[in-house]
Amino acid sequence: KRALQSIPYVAILSTPAIWAVWIASIGNFTCVNMMFLFSPKYLSTVLGFAVHKTGITAALPPLAQFLSKLAFGMLSDRVKFISETNKFRIFNSIAFFGSAAFLTILAFMGDVYKNYNMIVFGCAAGVLGATTGGFFKAGPVLSKQYSHFVTGNISLGITITMLIVPFIVNSLTHHSTQEEWKWVFLIVAAVMASCDKRHLLGVHQRRAMSMDT
Repeated sequence: KRALQSIPYVAILSTPAIWAVWIASIGNFTCVNMMFLFSPKYLSTVLGFAVHKTGITAALPPLAQFLSKLAFGMLSDRVKFISETNKFRIFNSIAFFGSAAFLTILAFMGDVYKNYNMIVFGCAAGVLGATTGGFFKAGPVLSKQYSHFVTGNISLGITITMLIVPFIVNSLTHHSTQEEWKWVFLIVAAVMASCDKRHLLGVHQRRAMSMDT
């Protein structure tokens, strides 16, 4: 109770690096919710995968992201010749711009070579695992003992995007064609690119670190 009363809300809310973490969560979960909630629909209605195979194929992107999170997490911990601030920026940019690039490619691929679509879709999900060394790691490091407040608000990004993403997807994919899904992929890619505030990660880091009381 004493710890909760002493949370420096003003210091936290006035730190750009913390806002960069929260904004990044919006971009991340916009992509994650689009992929994980609607990939079965895309795979079955657009790419034409059989319904009984959709469950397996839809599980591949999350699996790719899980494995990449482990790999990027270990890499972030082992790299010592780069500062933490720069690692936050590098990993976040790899995740956001990498995933956005694959989604843009997917948007213009058409639906002729379905297996290639599936591979690119999986790559878009997999590279997003680099967020383990990006904003996911930056939040606790910057806020230190107040990380429960900062990381707790990341869950707000999950909730917000779970409400918005279905509206975007369903409003654009009335006929479930590749042309309609092209705009879904491009919108998500644009959101991710705009939510990568890597230039703010680490800015005023000393202030965030000095929240100790």
